[in-house]
Amino acid sequence: MCLSCDKYGHGDKWYLNPDAFTRDSWEASGAGEFFQGWIYNWEKQKVFYERMKKIKDHMASQILPLEDALQVVELAATMAEVDKGWFEIHPCPCITFVTGKKDFRCMGFGVTIDYTLKAGRNPRVISKEEYEGFLKTFDRKGLVHKLRSIGGPNDTMVASTFCNCQTDYCTELRGRQVWDLKEAFLKAHHVALVDSGKCTGCTLCVSWCQFGAISMSRTALGPQAIIDPTACFGCGLCRNGCKFDAIAMEDRENVAVAKNLW
Repeated sequence: MCLSCDKYGHGDKWYLNPDAFTRDSWEASGAGEFFQGWIYNWEKQKVFYERMKKIKDHMASQILPLEDALQVVELAATMAEVDKGWFEIHPCPCITFVTGKKDFRCMGFGVTIDYTLKAGRNPRVISKEEYEGFLKTFDRKGLVHKLRSIGGPNDTMVASTFCNCQTDYCTELRGRQVWDLKEAFLKAHHVALVDSGKCTGCTLCVSWCQFGAISMSRTALGPQAIIDPTACFGCGLCRNGCKFDAIAMEDRENVAVAKNLW
């Protein structure tokens, strides 16, 4: 399990803990105040990450493959019924900062909408089914699903927003890949593995990886895709590029060289 799960998961992945989605958790943890401060000041990227280094125990976004992201939506929907919350989508602030354009690809749920409204993000309320549809569409477009989270003092990691990201624009992806700030976010609980018996060496999967984890190699079976498990972030997008079902996700804990790499 990752550090967030050890501290907040209570024996499971932190984002499968129902407490991560309740209004009570937001209020008890002080997450709302922190989240509001972040969305008002996100433009100060390097300042933000210097601060992140100091508070890394209280904030840790994590990459999720599509199947885990859809599990989170189910949990969020259950808690939304209890707390009268809802789903929303709003323009990605990173893209707006870099290009000046408004691209709706950041997606909050429940209490999050209170703060996106206050920050003037112009969120658009959508249904659970629309939310799931957007996740699937973004997955097909090659965007990484990153669940933003804030930890509180009551052993609860509060889930807030799905960012659907690419390195060209995403502050957190660039934070880790360009500025080498590992505190920016955690890798997924999965690693992609290639089935050499199915791989045809077509190379299509390579362009789907934003983390440079896939290379091609000549083997006795011919050209083969090779995924470096130590470089894999577990987003699962490479599967979209494979027409031969040669890539599958494996639990990170079952891959010895990657099990402690978050």
